Amino acid sequence: MIGEWCRKKVFWLVDYVRGGVVKKHYKDIKYMCENNKFSKGKIEVRLTQLLTYATENVDMYKAYKNFKKLSDFPIVDKKIISDAGDGAFSRKFDKDNVVKMYTSGSSGTSFVSYQNIDKKNRVKAEVIYFGELCNYTIGDRNVYLRVWSEENKKSFISACMQNMIMIDITKLDEEILERIRKKLKSDKRIKCILGYPSTYEILSTYCLEHNDNPGMFNINTIISSAETLTNSTRRKLELLFGCKIVSRYANQENGILAQELKDKSIFVLNKGSYFFEFLKLNSDERANHGELARVVVTDLYNYEMPMIRYDTKDVAVAGEDDVFGEVIVTIFGRREDQIYSVEGVPISIGTVDYDMQKYNYLDQYQVIQESESNYTLNVVGAEGVYKEEDLIVTMKDILGEGANITIMHMENIPRLKSGKYQLLVSNYNPQIKEELMKIHER
Repeated sequence: MIGEWCRKKVFWLVDYVRGGVVKKHYKDIKYMCENNKFSKGKIEVRLTQLLTYATENVDMYKAYKNFKKLSDFPIVDKKIISDAGDGAFSRKFDKDNVVKMYTSGSSGTSFVSYQNIDKKNRVKAEVIYFGELCNYTIGDRNVYLRVWSEENKKSFISACMQNMIMIDITKLDEEILERIRKKLKSDKRIKCILGYPSTYEILSTYCLEHNDNPGMFNINTIISSAETLTNSTRRKLELLFGCKIVSRYANQENGILAQELKDKSIFVLNKGSYFFEFLKLNSDERANHGELARVVVTDLYNYEMPMIRYDTKDVAVAGEDDVFGEVIVTIFGRREDQIYSVEGVPISIGTVDYDMQKYNYLDQYQVIQESESNYTLNVVGAEGVYKEEDLIVTMKDILGEGANITIMHMENIPRLKSGKYQLLVSNYNPQIKEELMKIHER
């Protein structure tokens, strides 16, 4: 307890000595997120400042100097920014004197984003504010489950200051699972766990099979990110740890974009740090609320490598909340991983998870769309337990009667090099009709 208190005090003391920059960002984020009606004007000012700066100091945006609105700028992605080379950087910063953020490239494109120091301080403030929304306070002892490499591994001093235990999940076998289990049970100072939903699914199943229960742990916050959290995994975690599970929408190149509330199934947007656009899948027109949309963000604080109208490659459904204004209702995940029924209707992870819950003895499963009507269901632990005919009937209920289902029994389902595990995989990229873009959630 003393250690946590000291870490918190030392952090804010150091920040105070350096001018209180993180504290100012923290207060601003809190205000912007909690005062939706009064924050819109400030967002517009920040957006205009960024766009003006980019057209004056970044070569790839010089051609848009006479812009009138945000939509005058092109939509960009990792490849476009990378191909621009030095033209993507501000001439006012020294590229060797900024913070580098590495993405794993687990979905095909690795990427390095460069952030000016003020942007990095903004991200620190985001972590603090959104952590507090789910009962995590700076200084709390936490375990971070992810693939750790030389590029992203924290130094001993940094990990110590953040009170973080880094556990590498590159090889998530029984030995590692038992190590995590013992650590979480023996160290009662651990209050928070951060990790991927697929890691949580494997870990919670393992612990529950060993009859673990909330009384054996002292966890009060579990933060899930990088993948879509299914209801079945959420229930397992709640049963195991006895605390609320919060899903966070974030990426390495930007920061925390949105986070789920503890008591409401919506994602609050980090509007003070990012300008959000929800665009139709097949055009750059604004999508309606309740419609499947591409998530495009403009980072309002990265002046070293301005990311204007950055296509995250994620799809989501936006909506309206009385308190927070525009919010995300559902995050479907990566656009490249989106699967569809034989009629062309988007299928969410939640829909698949709902119908697959009855197969509770399955260790793992994965649905792959091979073509318009051909699908593969990879299963681990189904042989001798469930009939293939039953699995096929369930898949047809989800995907349509015309679906051709191939069942593949596997010893394990490979994970991506980032440590993430894809529940849905698409090898099919249809041109979806506009009228089929409405959500069909159960």
